[in-house]
Amino acid sequence: MENRRKEVGQLIKATRRTKKMRSQKALADHVGVHETSVANAETGSSRVGEAVYQAIEGGLGWPHNSIMDYIEGRQPALPGAVAGGDSAEISEAHQKIIAMSERELAERIVDIAEASPQAAISYAEDALRIRREHVERQRGIVVE
Repeated sequence: MENRRKEVGQLIKATRRTKKMRSQKALADHVGVHETSVANAETGSSRVGEAVYQAIEGGLGWPHNSIMDYIEGRQPALPGAVAGGDSAEISEAHQKIIAMSERELAERIVDIAEASPQAAISYAEDALRIRREHVERQRGIVVE
């Protein structure tokens, strides 16, 4: 479990940087948690709680509970992790968002908002962008 926490931390850090958040404070402010919580998550500390992971998931656009599912061995990989640019994993996370009903998406946003309102806003914006791009691709509109 400790190794998985460290892997998660590396992926959080890489994804944060990919999303142009240069500091842990930038991610912390974005998701509404303390900078120390992000630092602990990025180092793989066992002191990080589920609410912090959920806020980070929302802020990074990862599926709900994907971090804890991975750490606890219920999932073999972290879907949505952009570290290393693995488009298959990104695509899997996007497919989950695309496949959600409006009600499921709304419930997911409410779940995230309980941990961090700012992360919920970020997740909602990302989900809407992903769904819009999907519709545009289906219609043959070029998506930049």
